[in-house]
Amino acid sequence: MENESYEARKGTIVYKSRPPLDVRIVAYFLYGVGFLQVVFSVLLGAQVGKPVGIETRRVLLGTVVLSSALADAIYMLCLGTCHLFCAWGLMRRAGFSWWFALAFFIYYLIDEAFLFPKHHAVVLIGGAMGIALIAWLWFRRERYGVHLAASQTKK
Repeated sequence: MENESYEARKGTIVYKSRPPLDVRIVAYFLYGVGFLQVVFSVLLGAQVGKPVGIETRRVLLGTVVLSSALADAIYMLCLGTCHLFCAWGLMRRAGFSWWFALAFFIYYLIDEAFLFPKHHAVVLIGGAMGIALIAWLWFRRERYGVHLAASQTKK
């Protein structure tokens, strides 16, 4: 008690427990991916990293065609922002972030098939990571307060 400050003795300082290791690993991974996507989108928007031959890509489940570097930059900025939002919410243990992350990763998994049709290795690696993240979210749903009707037991 000698090392406590006056605020700690009064109870105004609240120490939050750290998230579990698996939550931190996933969140830091998502922070890294989101940060890289935001940086690359800014560089692509500033035409610093302008590709030589821009080919058209289909996004949003194949409904929208991106044909310019600026459109690619805006789309990549949106994806990076979603990754950062997912990581932030998962670290804060917010229930809405579980639902948002699940919907986002399912969309991202399906969209990769349309985004990289000629790059099979990218689709396979990204798809495996997307499936792993969806499975992780499914097994950690109780931590975020998500109780599905099939998972509740009757007493």
